[in-house]
Amino acid sequence: MTIGNAARIDTRRRLTPPAARPEATTQPGIARPPVETPSADELRALPRPTEARRELGRTLRSHEDMARRARLESMNAVRPLCSANASAFRADGDGFRVTRRGGATQTERDQALPDSWGTKPASLETVRDPDDVNDDGTKAEQDAARANVEARAEDETAALDAMSQEQRDQYGAVAQSTESDPRSRESLQTMLLDGDFDGADGAKLLDELHGLTQDELAEGIDRDELVSDLVQELEDPIAIAQEGKGTCVATSSEILLAQQQPAEYARLVRGLASPEGEVTLANGDTIRRELRTIDDDGSRRAITQRLLAPALMEYGNGADSYSNSTDLSYRREHKPMHGLNGQEAERLLEAMTGQSFRRQDAAANATDRAALAQDVLDAANAGQTVSTALSWSDGGGHRVLVTGGDDEWVTFINPWGREDRISREEFDQRVKSAAFLEPTLGYSRAATWV
Repeated sequence: MTIGNAARIDTRRRLTPPAARPEATTQPGIARPPVETPSADELRALPRPTEARRELGRTLRSHEDMARRARLESMNAVRPLCSANASAFRADGDGFRVTRRGGATQTERDQALPDSWGTKPASLETVRDPDDVNDDGTKAEQDAARANVEARAEDETAALDAMSQEQRDQYGAVAQSTESDPRSRESLQTMLLDGDFDGADGAKLLDELHGLTQDELAEGIDRDELVSDLVQELEDPIAIAQEGKGTCVATSSEILLAQQQPAEYARLVRGLASPEGEVTLANGDTIRRELRTIDDDGSRRAITQRLLAPALMEYGNGADSYSNSTDLSYRREHKPMHGLNGQEAERLLEAMTGQSFRRQDAAANATDRAALAQDVLDAANAGQTVSTALSWSDGGGHRVLVTGGDDEWVTFINPWGREDRISREEFDQRVKSAAFLEPTLGYSRAATWV
């Protein structure tokens, strides 16, 4: 990796779910208990709102809008939404019209959406395309990586001096395993200088990486290759790529896990690389290394992905049987299936992260799509990375991680190993399903002052 510190984008955001909110619920059909209304004197005594509280309030309102949409679904009415991207919806013949207000000039734009999903090839614009994990790079790139490591040697030494002797030894062992891959060695140094090994979570991550330098591995796994590939993925999870396999659901889930819980991601790789080839997920279930996934299978995937993606596909498809060689899930008395559906994606995310997700699907009409698209952007702009299914060029679907957007563009992490953006108009036409992290928002009268 040759991304400098100053220009470097932090792709390892740890998104911590907010605390529980027992006094209220935003689920349709469930009664909300009464909330005590503060007096005027109590309100004046409350602290002035901070930006964090304003953001919390916007998130609260966006989730409450979901219940409101469900009640208004069959109504031919304007539906104002309380969100950062204020919008209004109304029926327009057989289609649906969305009016948005936003942008620096506060201009208004109308956009008529057809009822069918987009099936033409998606018009993507690449925002960032990291180095391929499975490619050591050219000699010039390797030399540049070595030069960067050398230039930051004093900073690296200073960072190591602040660690315990045990951690310095662990780091040294991992660094030794990356020496044959200069770009991976550079990534490891970047992680150290960025503080990825600081604190309890950082110590756990370093411990998992060090374990791979000491563990007995399954026959056929090259230790240095495995450690190097894993380090590059953890330093920049956007580089995690499905390559030539239809594992977008599994791969996008891996990216989310590597961003939010990097030590857990490393632990899964470590378990699947062991001679036993199995490891427990966060929910206690076990995944196992699939047959013939250690050797190069022609997919151009890193060894980490050959271990992880097939095992996660096998778990995600439930009772079906996944074959890495054919990239299909086989089921009794039914034709083989490609990929995973929305329900299976939700199940996989919950098992991997130990968190609760709520799936929201859109029917094949513009009304549903416009509402779901707005929900996805509300959540993404509030800081949540949203696992989202889009219709794709072959009539099937593709799973991406939406990170934000506005009236013009929607940006997402593509499990092809890059960050892309798509026009808001095309996103609204293609969105099919999304998995939202269930809100467990803390509640107080001060927090509702927005």
